[in-house]
Amino acid sequence: MAANETFVQAYIEAWSTTDDTEREALVVKLYADDATFYAAEAGDEAITVRGHKAIAGNIKHVNVRDIQGHGVRNHLVGFAVNHDMVKASWQMIAPNGAVVANGTSVLLLGEDGRISRDYIFVSKA
Repeated sequence: MAANETFVQAYIEAWSTTDDTEREALVVKLYADDATFYAAEAGDEAITVRGHKAIAGNIKHVNVRDIQGHGVRNHLVGFAVNHDMVKASWQMIAPNGAVVANGTSVLLLGEDGRISRDYIFVSKA
């Protein structure tokens, strides 16, 4: 899978969808089997998780906490590709249009084009 706008939009959708089955399918499609996810959220402890199950579980945790029941949606601001690395900038937007958080994801892609490492940086707006 080549890193392009469709790939990056699918990545954003994995974090946005409230459907567990859809989220898990997107994780399998986007992430290598042994992928590692690293998060550094302003004011929170950094986390590291590995593999599809753990990554999908972490995304679900964030989704339940921030998306479900709040009407918040992740929005892609822009992205850039440099060889095997993708940098995606995004925002979490409240139903009233207010920016709740700003984020940057740096994705290292493996030879198969799927994410081998996902570094996410979040700051509250």
